[in-house]
Order: sequence, then C-alpha cells, then structure tokens
Amino acid sequence: MYCERGDLLIGDLPLPANMAEGFIQAAVDEIDSVLGVNYILPIDTALADPTADLTLKRIAVLLASGRLIMAQATGSEDEGVHAYGMYLLREGKDLLCKVESGALPLIGVTKREEYADTGNTPYIKQEDSVSPIDAYYSTVSRGIFKRFVPGDLNDEVAS
Repeated sequence: MYCERGDLLIGDLPLPANMAEGFIQAAVDEIDSVLGVNYILPIDTALADPTADLTLKRIAVLLASGRLIMAQATGSEDEGVHAYGMYLLREGKDLLCKVESGALPLIGVTKREEYADTGNTPYIKQEDSVSPIDAYYSTVSRGIFKRFVPGDLNDEVAS
C-alpha cells in the first residue's frame, strides 16, 4: 500500500471500522491499473528516488481521502458533491495523469521493457503507395473530376 489510514486528509470525520482501508485499497488498485501499463507491478520504490515514493503516497492519499469524504453524509453539502472531497479527488487524478503521461516521472521505478527507452507514443504507418492528400488532388483538379486508380498518381496504367 502506498499510504495508511493515518495519512488520510479527513480530519476528525468519524468512520466505521475498516472503512478507510477499503478506500485506500481502491485508490491503490486505481493507481496500479493506470500505471501498470508503463511500469512493472507491483511498483517497488525501495531502490527508487524518494520523490517516487512520496508521489505515489500523495496520489493515494488524495484519491482515498476525496472518495471517502464524498461518500460520507455531511451537513451543508446536501445540494451537490462535497467540494473539498471533489477537490482532493481532482488533484489526485491530475497527479496520476501526469505520472501516466511521463510529465512527472517516477525516477528509479522499473518501467516495462517495451517502454524503457521509447516511451508510450503512437506509431502511424502509411501502407498506401500514394498519400491520401496526393490522391485527392490527383482526382479533383481545377473543378474537373478525373478517374482515380489506387496507387497510380498520374492515371497511367502500369505495364
């Protein structure tokens, strides 16, 4: 687990026994499901930079605290979502997205082998012999429609 019950930002909110642990486990599961795409699970921060451990702890605390506060019935928040709980949840999700995208790296945490050097970026490969832009302009030029044969930019039959 990335955090403990005493780390939660819930003040003196009375909780039933083991309720906080369920929210902490849900936060840890969410973190692992998002970061497990890029990092080897379980994420071991023992040999990593201390900031990696603190970042994961902060994300878990924010997610668990936010969801726990929003799950409780509190006065003056009858008309909508608990504002403080929503703030904590939004902050936790923002940090998690930054880690997932690589904007906030977990220094020293082992990445999956396929993402160790290249990162997680899309790859586009054009299989056609003619680009779609060239094909469009070869078929429609000066308002006159010409017959288009795929792969033949000049309307010539290959012999």
